[in-house]
Amino acid sequence: MVLCSILCRKDGDFMSSTKLVTPLTVGLIQSIVASAGDITDYIIKNEEDKKGGVLYVGDSKTGLPLLSCVFGSLTEEKITKYKFFATEKAERLAKTSWHDTSWQSRDMDTDPKGYAGAVRVNGTEGFILSFSGFTEEQDEAAMLVLAMNIGLMNGEAAALLVQMSKNQYFCKLQNNCVSLLRRLHNRD
Repeated sequence: MVLCSILCRKDGDFMSSTKLVTPLTVGLIQSIVASAGDITDYIIKNEEDKKGGVLYVGDSKTGLPLLSCVFGSLTEEKITKYKFFATEKAERLAKTSWHDTSWQSRDMDTDPKGYAGAVRVNGTEGFILSFSGFTEEQDEAAMLVLAMNIGLMNGEAAALLVQMSKNQYFCKLQNNCVSLLRRLHNRD
C-alpha cells in the first residue's frame, strides 16, 4: 500500500520557500514514488521484520514538506512514529546546509534520537529525501539508491556519502535494485 500527500500553495504550485534547481514536477513525483515503492518492496520482502515506512521529501533550505508517502502495511502508531523521524531527519539536515546526509549530524544521545536516513540532492537549491521505518543503514541506503534511480545523484557522489557513513547495506540494495529495475524495464 502507498499513501501520499503533496503539499501545494493556493496558486497550485508545489510549496517551496525557494526556487528549486530541480522542480518537483508531477513526473518527478511519479518517479520518486515508483522507485521508492520498488526499493521498500525489496527491503520488506528480503529483510526480517520490516513492514514499511514513511518517505518525506522536504525543501532543502527549510525542511518544509513537499511530499510525504507511506509504504507498506503499518499501524497508525507506526505511521506517526516514522513520519516524526523522517521529518526530523529532513529538518535537521536543512539546518546544517554544509551537510549532505543526516548521518553527518547523527546524534544518539539526544531525545529524540537524531538518526541517519536523509540525503540532500542538488545542494541547498534542491530538496531532501528522507525515510524512516527500517534500520538507519537501510533508510540511508534507500534514499541514496532512490536519488540515483531518479537521476538526481551519480554513483560517485553516492559512493562518497557511503564511504563517510560506512554504510554496508548500500551495495546490497543498490545491486539488487539495479537488477530489479532492469527486469522491470525489459518487461515493457
